[in-house]
Amino acid sequence: MANDKQKPKIRQYDTTEWEFVYPKFWSPEMLHKAMVEAFRLFDKKPKKAEEDLLSLIEEYPYYFSAYSCLSELYRRQQKPDEALATVEQGYLKGKALFPEKFDFSKHKLSWLILDNRAWLRMCHSYGLECLWQQQVPKAIEIFRMILSLNEGDNQGIRLLLMDTYMNTGDYKAAREHLKKNHDDPSIEFRFGEIVLDVLEDKIADADRKLPAAMQRNKYVVDEVAKEEHTPPPVDKTTEMLGGILQGSEQQAHLYWESNKDLYAIPKVIEYFRSKQKQ
Repeated sequence: MANDKQKPKIRQYDTTEWEFVYPKFWSPEMLHKAMVEAFRLFDKKPKKAEEDLLSLIEEYPYYFSAYSCLSELYRRQQKPDEALATVEQGYLKGKALFPEKFDFSKHKLSWLILDNRAWLRMCHSYGLECLWQQQVPKAIEIFRMILSLNEGDNQGIRLLLMDTYMNTGDYKAAREHLKKNHDDPSIEFRFGEIVLDVLEDKIADADRKLPAAMQRNKYVVDEVAKEEHTPPPVDKTTEMLGGILQGSEQQAHLYWESNKDLYAIPKVIEYFRSKQKQ
């Protein structure tokens, strides 16, 4: 079991900037290697992977990446309660490290500081698990906290918040979020704003904004308007890079998949179908 010598510290290094400082005797390379080896066992030996990750967490309870990895294993095994409990445990351990003078409303924990990333990444996983288990207020609380701590948003939290507000019908919060991110070109914002206009019967506003949104991804309108949705084939370049190209059919499909309930609203789908040939 860990003792106090294993606890990281959270240190202030500028007026508002803070950072995690891990014990010098830690070996990041060794810990990362142990986690990767467990990850490689996910498909063939999931029980062994679980045991190895639990042992790693027991020995290094502040190695937050291991919590994220174990949570992912549980999710793949369709064990949502265990997945949520794992990242919640890590989140609470990390939260307890913050000194009393740390002000979550104004102090920062930048992603640019490498040692801050493991806890921020695990908070991201925790927020997603809350969202997937319909704990929406908690998910929003976590996402807002991450965005406040790391305003540069290297994790796509702004987009997650936009999708969450839209898909839970909190259109007022979505509008406020749009105002804060009015210059963000992401399709989540650009098409989300059009949907809000349609829902509020501001069709002229929606029509005015549609061309700019389609410049970001010309496939979204057709994807939304489909009767049946099947994932498009992944081109070789995308497969090689291991991501989704901006403006691609794959991006349009994934966007629809994440917002399919929103785009099933009759007046919304009717609007997009009316724009198919424009």
